[in-house]
Amino acid sequence: MTKTPAISIIVSLLAVMPTQTAASAAHRSIPVRIADLDLSTDSGRNILARRIHRAARSICDFASDRIDVKVRKIEKQCRTETEAAAWAKVDRQRRTAKR
Repeated sequence: MTKTPAISIIVSLLAVMPTQTAASAAHRSIPVRIADLDLSTDSGRNILARRIHRAARSICDFASDRIDVKVRKIEKQCRTETEAAAWAKVDRQRRTAKR
């Protein structure tokens, strides 16, 4: 079983609320455990994908009680960008661990 030496990755982004400007964006992050996963297996990667998705939803779904198309679009873009950033960090950590 190949484990990544890092205990966790941090899923983070500059979450821009619809009523805020980019300059006043709030920085949020949520730790996502990966040390217990074997990322060389489909199962390990699937579990990590679910963890990253949940963390991104926690960060980005800031208006879940509102049905506003603009807000939903911002939330979806936020989740997409957050998940992509998290996967990029996982890849960097795995490459570093192989050295």
